[in-house]
Amino acid sequence: MPVTMQGAWTVRVKAKSASFQQRFKIAGATIGNGTHPGTTGSPAIFVSGASWSVTIESNDGTGWKPSNERYKFPTTTLTHVFVDIESDDTANDGDFNDLILECKTPKTESDFVVYGNVRCYSGLCILNPCFPFIVIDTLLQLYEALKNPELLKAIKTLYPERVRPPRPNPPDPEPFTALIIPVEGAAGLPDRQFVVQTLGEQVPLGAEVKKKSKAESADEDESVQTVKSFRLASALRSGTASIIDTIDRRGLAALVGRVKLFCNTEPLPGVVVRFQEYDRTSAELAGGAYTGTGPRETLGVATTDVNGNYVFRFTRGVADIVDEVLHDVGPLEDAVVQAAPDLIAQLLDPMAPGGVAFETALYTNVAPLKRINLCIPKGKCRVETACQGSHAIQAVGDIFIGAPTLGPALGQPKGFGPRVGFNNVVSQDGRVTARNSSGPATECAAWHSRLDFYACFLDKPAVKKYTIRHRVLGASTWQFYSEVLKHPQVAKVGIPGYDGEIIGPSSTGLNVDGGGVVNVPAYENIESDVSYVLTHRTRKAQFSSALYATPPNAVQFWIEGYDAAGIQVAGAEDSITLFIDNSTPGVDIDEDVTLGGSTAGNCALFTLPSGETHTPLTVRFKADQAQGFMSTYTLGMQKGATGTFGVVEQSPAPPPFRTRSYVHGDDFSCTNFRGTFNDPTHELLTGYVSVTLVPTDASGWLTATQTFCAFSITLSATTRRTNGYTGYDSTTATPVLIGIQK
Repeated sequence: MPVTMQGAWTVRVKAKSASFQQRFKIAGATIGNGTHPGTTGSPAIFVSGASWSVTIESNDGTGWKPSNERYKFPTTTLTHVFVDIESDDTANDGDFNDLILECKTPKTESDFVVYGNVRCYSGLCILNPCFPFIVIDTLLQLYEALKNPELLKAIKTLYPERVRPPRPNPPDPEPFTALIIPVEGAAGLPDRQFVVQTLGEQVPLGAEVKKKSKAESADEDESVQTVKSFRLASALRSGTASIIDTIDRRGLAALVGRVKLFCNTEPLPGVVVRFQEYDRTSAELAGGAYTGTGPRETLGVATTDVNGNYVFRFTRGVADIVDEVLHDVGPLEDAVVQAAPDLIAQLLDPMAPGGVAFETALYTNVAPLKRINLCIPKGKCRVETACQGSHAIQAVGDIFIGAPTLGPALGQPKGFGPRVGFNNVVSQDGRVTARNSSGPATECAAWHSRLDFYACFLDKPAVKKYTIRHRVLGASTWQFYSEVLKHPQVAKVGIPGYDGEIIGPSSTGLNVDGGGVVNVPAYENIESDVSYVLTHRTRKAQFSSALYATPPNAVQFWIEGYDAAGIQVAGAEDSITLFIDNSTPGVDIDEDVTLGGSTAGNCALFTLPSGETHTPLTVRFKADQAQGFMSTYTLGMQKGATGTFGVVEQSPAPPPFRTRSYVHGDDFSCTNFRGTFNDPTHELLTGYVSVTLVPTDASGWLTATQTFCAFSITLSATTRRTNGYTGYDSTTATPVLIGIQK
């Protein structure tokens, strides 16, 4: 798997310990592209360019094949930075010493090198485990964080507008900006710092490289000022108000340590990460919380190696000297000062909305040589796995698909019927029950939103093209899938604006069903092509599921592989049925509520009868998922600014119920649960039920010292639907607001 570098480096063969022939290729550079010998003592190569790739290859006598590559993290001398690229050839002995390249570049006042490991995290993680302070990455994490009293207080202080976050809006949840909660300092972000660099000697670029042409020597003759040492110094900031003095920062720091104990992480090999430099807003500079709305500059991209490690080099211009941070520069030292950059990292995927699958919080005050580990939440990242079994279809999102359980069926493609394996079940009509820890947990769920469809033909190497057909289950006619699929090539990831190669569809002449050549939409099979970025190489399609089932229905998808001559490869086919439902659940609270014999609408003011504290309140509501994929619904109340207010059905409490949940039965013959339609007392045509509530608080609706308070009647519901990454989605009704007085 190739790796990427940025900027100007001198590349030489440092060591070789292999019986096979070795060589390396440089691609995407301005200077140094081509194939170079992998022998010790061969001339060093000067390579320069915004972003370029290194592919190490070996020849075992059957032709040149790519090796596995990994970075060795940077080391430094007084004047230079060194990065080794180690390789393990096709002998696969795991030693990574078959060919080792050394990349060398001068340390200069304008160059920064960041490096580290990119990991996917899961488990009971409500905080990002890679930050020394608190970072909340997703809406679901925010929901969980608000249940913690320490975090709730901190969020109320820094992000009061996000204490009551909006529910997701399937199938396309809104972008989420990370929350940053510092565990030290008095501001919403760490104080701005500056890099003070003491300059060293002048050294030429590419000094070890023998000049070959005027075009090359123009860069090789350039010399640069090296840096002897650097330090970070705080900028003086005046007028910054402390906004987090009331937060228990010691308790929050301990919470960060505890949360990490419950996080599972695994490396992300072969992903593309883009780095942006972030300029803080005026409010952030004044001590306010992180917003993510400041100006940005794209610095470039890096790819991860087989272990999820990366190295990224970028250049920043030297800023004006800031007198306040130069107080300890010696009289004979020549120094330069510039602002330490703040960085944001983005996980790129050309098939994600806007091309960005995930964006990290801010990494503040980055030094010229800095290790930055990146943690990406599960559901925003996917770890590529080896293909399993003899069946082509491997997964939908993170839900692994097992083998078919039925033999060939008349009129049906290979793979028809229930799919069982990996502790997951897809029933014959496409409902999924998933229990494997690698993906979301769900029971008898439908599919919705965008669906990443993974399949592979590694046991059928002749497959060069593939097609996908679809039809509603039971229909007689198949149609060809034709949505655009893109994937990036390693050598091109650094090109500004590059968003991948179009893998398909392209009109291709194929011998479909053995009936002669016809032109149909087909896709390239890139699963074994190492010139493409590793992650998602087995993604064969991304289904915009609403295109295939409106209204909701069970849909069959059938994938077939073809060789270079357009002939179907024997056995290179598979199919799966997915029940697709993108409908919006119906949740509603009737604004007319009754208390003490009085009925009124939204914003009504009710007066408690004299001497009564627990006067019953009657509410009419419905929660309906018409296809039977309701998971749970709950009618509740909130009081004033105190949040949830306890209520219960009037005792004794036969139906109707204010809350009910789906009860799972059989994985293969799923039962339906619509919601209030399953309540024995529901209105026949509308599904509404009327429930009478009383407060659980011994004081009743109002305490002894209260004469009035505002209440909110709420209704929330979750449905059993998945996109392969999340197991349930949520919806809420418009709340009904009332006042109660004595």
